[in-house]
Amino acid sequence: MAVGAFMFHTPKSSASTNRRLVVASNQPVTKCEGIEQEHQHQHRQPQLLYQQRAITRRDTLSAIAVAIACGISTTRPSAAAPPMTAKEADGLSFRFERQFRRIPPAKLLRPMLNLDFAVLLMRSSYNAVDELNFVPMDQFQRDFFLIRQAEYLPYASSLGPGLVQQGDLTDAYYFDFISFAQYRTIYRDISVDPLTIFQEKQPVDVQSGGMEGENIRQDFVTKIVQRDPSIDNSVLAQLHDEYVGSKILDKLTATFQDTPSAIPPLDYQTSSSSQVLKSLQQLVNLFLVNGYAFDGKVELIEKNGIDLGGGGGGGGG
Repeated sequence: MAVGAFMFHTPKSSASTNRRLVVASNQPVTKCEGIEQEHQHQHRQPQLLYQQRAITRRDTLSAIAVAIACGISTTRPSAAAPPMTAKEADGLSFRFERQFRRIPPAKLLRPMLNLDFAVLLMRSSYNAVDELNFVPMDQFQRDFFLIRQAEYLPYASSLGPGLVQQGDLTDAYYFDFISFAQYRTIYRDISVDPLTIFQEKQPVDVQSGGMEGENIRQDFVTKIVQRDPSIDNSVLAQLHDEYVGSKILDKLTATFQDTPSAIPPLDYQTSSSSQVLKSLQQLVNLFLVNGYAFDGKVELIEKNGIDLGGGGGGGGG
């Protein structure tokens, strides 16, 4: 199977690393180590210990009570990520990671991102979370807020005064930060055995007053949300990647379809490797001209010992 991939090159930092988008892959998704631990003996039947004597009615009732209590206490609770707290967001593990494990951000003059493009990237990731239904969106938004709140000052301080324009998605340094915080939230909520059925607070507009459109306020109602039963937790991360990629590709295709910058269409059954290469290179070019990275390239790589031929194209922009 041919695998097309393209690599973007950006300054290495605590919230920005080389970004590699794989176009096709047959590698299975694996769970992160340390997320889920097996509870040994959790299904072992409780053993009742007693002295060798006549068993009375009281002994029997007591034994039944102990057995029920043991069954309740050893039942494994849901491992879904609970709503984050401010204490967790700025806990010792996060502080240790910021201080010792992250690469300091590079201080370089970087091009601005196109605002519509930056919004497209952030919104595509958010909407994919909403569509997959693995976490209540009111919880996701709160988790996202707490992570942003805990991470921003350490990140801005590591770069120095005035280098990060807080709230400005066209600023590459701020976009690195906000996309890092978003995906840290997604990882937390998607990797810890998400629920398939949950309650979610959803906004509704409530109208009051006599005239139409007068005194409209927003309330929240609690609704039951159920994920598609065919979507198992083990494939959520892969599906999220696919949903995000499809949303970005669809928007770029629609935006540039009647311009010289259009992405060449592909027929997944008949397109040659050179046609795939050309189409992907134009996709990379659109990322580059919108300020996503300094450089990028597309290349054909060898798969299963088969020489695919062809060559790489340099990043445009």
